[in-house]
Amino acid sequence: DEGRLTPRKQANAVNQSFELIEEQVFQLSQQGTQTTESGQSLAVHANTIFVHGDGSHAVEAVKRFRAVVDGAPS
Repeated sequence: DEGRLTPRKQANAVNQSFELIEEQVFQLSQQGTQTTESGQSLAVHANTIFVHGDGSHAVEAVKRFRAVVDGAPS
């Protein structure tokens, strides 16, 4: 709950569910928070969203992020 990324070797560090990823992007862009592994809400000021390009779903994920951010009310 200190705002650190989960090491990629740890279970659930990389989300594979587009629905979960979209929820996280929406939460970050609209509420300025992210939910930690323990379920706590952590305030996050972010200007960018980083996507690892080595995943097979990276391009599709970015397309979905863009749709979430573009469709979200400001």
